[in-house]
This record gives sequence, structure tokens and C-alpha cells, in this order.
Amino acid sequence: MVKDSSQWEEQVSQIYIGLKSRSEQIQTETGSSLVNFLRSDHSTTDAIQDIERVIEDLLRSNETESKRGGVIGLQALITELGVSNEQSFQWYCQHLLRLVTASDFSLLVVVARAMGSLALVGGFYTQAYIDRVMMQAIEHLRHENLRLCSVMILAEIARSAPTFFQQHIGVFYTNIFIAVKDTHLQVRQHAVQALREALTLSARRDDSTYLTETCENAVKAIVATNTEERKHGGLLLLNELFRISCKVGERRLQEVERWLNPDNTHTRFFDVFTPFGRQILEKKFADICRDTMDICNGSTKNSFMIDALLLLVPRLASFEPKLFMKYWWENAMNFVLGLLKNEKQIYGYHALGLLVWAVSEKYIPPKYWTLCLDAVRTALESKKGHQQPMVLVCVNMITRACGQNQKVGSSLKEMLEPMLAGGLSKPLAATFSELSQQVPSLKKDIQGRLLNHIHQVFREPNKRAGESSNHNDVILAISILGTFDFSGQSLSQLVKYCAKSFLNFPNQKVRIAAARTVCTLLLPGNNCLPLTYRQNHDLSYDILRQLLIVGVTDPDFNIRYTILSSFDIRYASKNYKIFR
Repeated sequence: MVKDSSQWEEQVSQIYIGLKSRSEQIQTETGSSLVNFLRSDHSTTDAIQDIERVIEDLLRSNETESKRGGVIGLQALITELGVSNEQSFQWYCQHLLRLVTASDFSLLVVVARAMGSLALVGGFYTQAYIDRVMMQAIEHLRHENLRLCSVMILAEIARSAPTFFQQHIGVFYTNIFIAVKDTHLQVRQHAVQALREALTLSARRDDSTYLTETCENAVKAIVATNTEERKHGGLLLLNELFRISCKVGERRLQEVERWLNPDNTHTRFFDVFTPFGRQILEKKFADICRDTMDICNGSTKNSFMIDALLLLVPRLASFEPKLFMKYWWENAMNFVLGLLKNEKQIYGYHALGLLVWAVSEKYIPPKYWTLCLDAVRTALESKKGHQQPMVLVCVNMITRACGQNQKVGSSLKEMLEPMLAGGLSKPLAATFSELSQQVPSLKKDIQGRLLNHIHQVFREPNKRAGESSNHNDVILAISILGTFDFSGQSLSQLVKYCAKSFLNFPNQKVRIAAARTVCTLLLPGNNCLPLTYRQNHDLSYDILRQLLIVGVTDPDFNIRYTILSSFDIRYASKNYKIFR
């Protein structure tokens, strides 16, 4: 027992040091370590009591960073231990409610998140807890210095406990528009996030009353002449209304997000749409478009206004494509193309692609095809690294909209080399994949260029093996080799090189990527080794032998599991020559 006690005492000490750190990243990582500790055999009653004392010590500190670490620790306890009795519930409430008047933004973020977590696990005490928190948050909306924390808490409660939040929906809508009009940007943004959760509930219940009220507030705000902050709040409201009322446009935005961040599994995609919302917006659509274009034509230079317009304008085009094309599309395109002259406005490419995608190819005037393609070509040739992913996604959207157009296809062919000049990336792979499907005449050219680039990256580790950034390039190249459609191309040498050079590579992530790719490409049906029977047999045998050796001897469990689990029934297929 003494040994066990010393072990958890040392771990608790490390957790205290990590939570007390001034670095948010270290505190977050320590919070994850605390969760793992609470799930382990070392989390005895004594150990948990020690952790509670550590957290109380941090929460009583005068330093904001220590309080933030204390709240992160508190959320870990809430998530893993839950609420065992009224005493523990009151202990959580006491510490969290004491911090709702804090002024530091990073502290407010974790406080709101912890309060949402408590709403999830409160059990018998949830109803009373949410009644208390909601009433306090609504009251704080009337006080300018408390408004930010209030809207953040309301958003978390709506997300965590929508059923209980629904009981207060009327008083929420009555007061939330105060925060949407606030002069502080963060307050407006988080107020609209809270409103997004409430609108989701209203959409699920087809409650047109609150949708109508929100639309009226938005329309009044964008024609307000007093401040740009008020107009900005109205634009944000309209964005949320069109989000729940235009399924086609929202699905496109979700696909764009997947192109940009294919590995992001934490993004919450919107999947609730209401016909009542569409009916409400259809009645006011012409007025909304006219007033929005007036703002676009104005002299605003505020980045928050421009960002809101770049989100809203493509949604307007997706909502009623033919009507928008007839009256406002040219105005919208001039606005977006004008912004692209400023290299900082990289999100203009996002809006440009969506505007083109929203309308049919045959409706777009020829001069705008030239302007769009020239803007994309200029961006690709400028070699601005920060622009590359968004520009590639813009190309992807243009391809999806009109890849069958021969003139567009010819222009896109000229851009292949500039696209590759920025190096390999997942948005590049997604764009090349889309181009290969929509413009079949470019498929072989794309495959050849991509394979040459992958080959160059594979040779780099021998020159700069110690650079972690180079490892990331290699991992990406290996992943693209295994997932991109290289049908019709012989990958025999690259597969062999990948197995020989990377299955025993010092970096663990490189070995995992190589194992997955080699196992995938050797499967029957991939046709990546179009050689004669004898050569194919010998090559497959050699690579499989390497895989099996690594699968048994590699010190990393994940790599052994990746390889051995891949040898399923497909390898026993009669079409797999090595087993004949």
C-alpha cells in the first residue's frame, strides 16, 4: 500500500503543477491526464480527496491562470465522478457560480464549459440547478459587464440540457437580443451561438413564433443607421436563420468544411431544417438581399462586417439561386472579387467558390468566368502559403459547379502545377480527386504529377531525417498514396519503397501510416501492381513478409494491431495470387 500511495501522491503532485501552469495548452493536457488518472486503479478515495484539495487551492488563488487550471480540474471531476450526493453537487455549484463575474475571457470559457458539464450529470438536482443558472444568466444580460459570461453559459446549457432549456425559451428570446446589439464583438458572437442552439430547438418543434421574432429583429438591425455593431448583429442573425432554412446551402458548407479539415471529428454539423423558417425568409427575401447589397456597396472596412457578409451572401445565393442570379449575383461577385485584391481577405475565396457553386453554369456570364479563374490563378501563383488551402477549396467548388465546361477544364489544367507548388496537403488531394472525376481528361496528368511529388517527398527523409515537419510531409504523402484513386497507374515501386523505407522508420506515426497504406494497396482489387504473374507474386510475397515481421516485432502496440488486424478474409480471396 505504501508503494501505491507514493505512486498516486507523485501523480497528484504532477497534476497540481500542470494545472497551475500559465500555459493553456499544458493545463488542457493536464486535464486529460487527470481524467485518465480518475479512470485508473490509483484513484482511491484518499487520492480523490487530495485532488479536491488541490483544486480548491487553485480556485482560491488570486491568479487567473491558477483559477483556470482549477476549473479545468473541476470539469474533469464532474465528467468522471458525476454527482454522488447533494453535498458534492453544492461543492461544484459553489465554486463555479463564484466565478461567473470574472473578467478574463479564457477563464469564462472553461467556467461556462464546466457549468454545461454539470448540467449533463446533475441527475436529480439538474432541474433546480438549471432554473437557478438560467435565471441568473438572464438577469446578467441586463448588465453590460456581466453579459459575456451570461451568453456563454446560456449556450452551454442549451447544448447540454436542451429539454430543461426549452422550459425557459420564452424568457430567453425576450432578453437575448440585448446581447446581439452589444457594442462588444465577443458578446455579439457568443450571443448568436446561444441563439443558434435556441433556434435549433425551435426548428425541431416547428415553432414559427420565435423564428418570426428573430427574423424581424435581424431585418430591423441591418437597416439601422446608427452603428455598424448593430448591423453586424443583424447579419449574424440572418446567417443563423438561413442556416436552418436552406438545406442545400448548408450541405455544401459542410462539404467544404470536410475538404478543409478531413480529420476534424469534433465539428458539429447542422442537421435540423425547418420549412417554417423558409416560408418566413421567402416573404422578406427581396428586402434582405437589397439591404445586404447596400451594406456591401457601402464603405465599411471593419473586418467583422466583411466576415459576416462573406458568410451571408453565399447563403442568399443558395437559398433562391435563380432570383438571386437575376437581381443581385453580379453585385455580390463584384463585392467578393474586390475583396480578393486584398491578400488578407483569404475567406473571399471561400465565398467566391460558393457563389459560383450556388448557380448553374449556364447562368454565369462569360466575363465572370474569366474574372473568377484569373483571381484563382493569381492567388496560386502568388505563393502565399496561408492562402493555399482556401484557394484550393475554391478550385474544388468551381470544379464541382462547372467542371464539364471545356473552357473551364482547359484553364484548370494550366493551374495544376501552381497548385502543387504549395506542397502536398489534404485540401490539395481533395481538389485533385474532384478534378479527376469532373474533368476525366485531366486524370492521368493529375495522377502523374501527384505520384512524382510523392516520390520526391519519400526521398527527403534520407536528407533531413531529424526534422519533425519533414515527418509530417512523409505521413501525408504515404496517406495520399493509400487513399487517392491511382487506378491505371503502377504503384509497385512506390509500394515497395514505402514498405522497405518506412515500416521500420524511427518515427512511430510514419510507421503507422506506412502499415495502413501498404496493407490497403496489397488488397485484391486495388490493381496497384499490374505486373506479370511471377513478378507480382514475388513482389507481394516480399512486402507481405516485411509486414508480418513488423506486425510481430514492432514495439508499438498500435502498429502491431494495425498490421495484424488488416489480414482479414479478403487476403484469403481466390483472386489473391500469392495464396493460390
